[in-house]
Amino acid sequence: MTRPQLIGWCLVLTAGVGAVIPCGRAALGARRAADVAHDRLIAATAQARELAALRTMTPRERRPGSGLASRVSAALTRCGLQASALSSLSPESAFAEGGEGGTKRQRAVLALDGATLPQVGSFLEAWRNAEPEWVVSSVELAPQTGKTVAPPTPGGDLPLRAVIAVEAVYVEKIAASLVDQPGGGR
Repeated sequence: MTRPQLIGWCLVLTAGVGAVIPCGRAALGARRAADVAHDRLIAATAQARELAALRTMTPRERRPGSGLASRVSAALTRCGLQASALSSLSPESAFAEGGEGGTKRQRAVLALDGATLPQVGSFLEAWRNAEPEWVVSSVELAPQTGKTVAPPTPGGDLPLRAVIAVEAVYVEKIAASLVDQPGGGR
């Protein structure tokens, strides 16, 4: 092989490698984008299944049991909070939902004082696991204020006041004897 041929082959080889490198980089970028899109698809599919399952669920056919204070205390204990962190619990009476079928909603509001954000999160997780019929409908967080509150240590968590509303939806069955009577349970 002569010197000009050798130079020619080196130029062809260099041009070929120069053309392949950008294509390889583009292929790697496309692969990463495809992996991200695939992960998003899997998450969206799981969320869609969960949403469809939730939509097909019917409300519970019985009123949630009494003893809400003891269940809240048990959830506090499970997440490592003192029972004294519960500053108030106000269960409200059940009220009828719009529509037919006797659907009712019962609501309660509880307040936690002096809990940190991780502790509030632990309580919400413990509540969800132990009391699936009671759904958390709102959470309001504010810094704990007052003379009895010690200042947080530098880098420590700020004590919070958490006001948490929970709700339970159920179907109140109409007595069959009333429905079967002439006049239809008036």
